[in-house]
Amino acid sequence: MLKDEGFDVHHDESVSKIIRRNYIEGKRRDLKFKAQRFPAGFEIVFYQDIVHENPHGGFYDFDKRRKMPYLIGLQYEKYMNLIVKKLKTLVEVEDKSSIRTKTAEEWVKARYVESCHYPQTDMNFDLHALDGQGHEGQYGLDRDGKEIHNGDVKYFRYWYDGRVYRGRVYYDLNMNWIVILNKKDTRVISCWELFDLAPEDNLHRMKDPTRSEGYKKHMAHLEKLKAEKTKELVIELKRRGYAVKIERK
Repeated sequence: MLKDEGFDVHHDESVSKIIRRNYIEGKRRDLKFKAQRFPAGFEIVFYQDIVHENPHGGFYDFDKRRKMPYLIGLQYEKYMNLIVKKLKTLVEVEDKSSIRTKTAEEWVKARYVESCHYPQTDMNFDLHALDGQGHEGQYGLDRDGKEIHNGDVKYFRYWYDGRVYRGRVYYDLNMNWIVILNKKDTRVISCWELFDLAPEDNLHRMKDPTRSEGYKKHMAHLEKLKAEKTKELVIELKRRGYAVKIERK
């Protein structure tokens, strides 16, 4: 079906030949997918590599749907619906797809509804009614040992860009808290990464890495390797009878 819709579908060559027949990947413009077949089912994961945080690509990101640019997201919705529709013509199935949300607060509410750990069974509840509730144990304490409550404004330094962000927090699972950054964006942050702002906390980027001793040593090492490769190339060219002139800066 996806081939008929214009996807380039083929076996995933990144896996061993022994099991490759059960691994498939495909692409249509900027929308990609990876699929895996199991003895009693299968999985299809759609993703894109235009906007991603993981350096290895969008397939390894969390919140893949939320990171999709608008038009790619519409394509995903179209083909996901086609897959579900196709399945319903083949076998009797129950659609338990994640609740679709438009705002950050709706996304938090959907997490509560879809989890078996919370009493909420539908989206018809006020998220702010949970404000002030905490969590017992170490998972309810921030990095400074202060109690965290739903609705509190907390800060955290994001590993991806080194910046300090703030937002309203709501308990998720285990040590994680969901931080609502703005109308649309959230982050799932460990409790020990949350804190109240203190004078010693820098709101800007972390120290410029180009000023660190480690960075200077690394760059010196790269320059040394580059010089050695250049020297070897010159020796080889001269051995072959070429006239080589090196301009020194």
